Amino acid sequence: MEMNFYVLFREWLVTDTQGLLLACLGSFLLAVLYELLKNGRQMWSKGFFANKQCLRPNDMVPSGGDCCNNDEDDFYYVRGGSFWCMHFVQSFLYIIQVFFAFVLMLIVMSYNVYVTIAICVGDGVGYFLAGCIRRRMVLRSVVESDHVYMNDGTGKITQLSGEVYSGSSNTKL
Repeated sequence: MEMNFYVLFREWLVTDTQGLLLACLGSFLLAVLYELLKNGRQMWSKGFFANKQCLRPNDMVPSGGDCCNNDEDDFYYVRGGSFWCMHFVQSFLYIIQVFFAFVLMLIVMSYNVYVTIAICVGDGVGYFLAGCIRRRMVLRSVVESDHVYMNDGTGKITQLSGEVYSGSSNTKL
């Protein structure tokens, strides 16, 4: 099987099966890293890594948006003068996230089916891992704060105190 295609730049010329496997592996790992960075940045901006977290009922659900979506939903925990430091770090991480997104897009533009499938699977694996991390952090926060939520399967999350939240927003019903 003859294959000659470039991935990103001339030095990354794929000519044989070994090169294709390495290109797929590298693209897969970059896609996983992209999803972990995207979700980690969103979780950090929502206070998941702070000592005290304001838990919202739908924090267990990972973001479904792309690199430029759902940022208006993010909110920052402002503690004194730390806003500018956090905003600077968030901006830097956002630049890295968009860079990864563009690199993945350029790799897909090599029009190789195997590399494209590797990127899609990598995004899926990264999304799965980020969801597991988010779930573990939410459950740890729930245990530490004695808040217990129940999902009744219809998209409504009920707190033990009897407050019912809509599954699509954080508003009480």
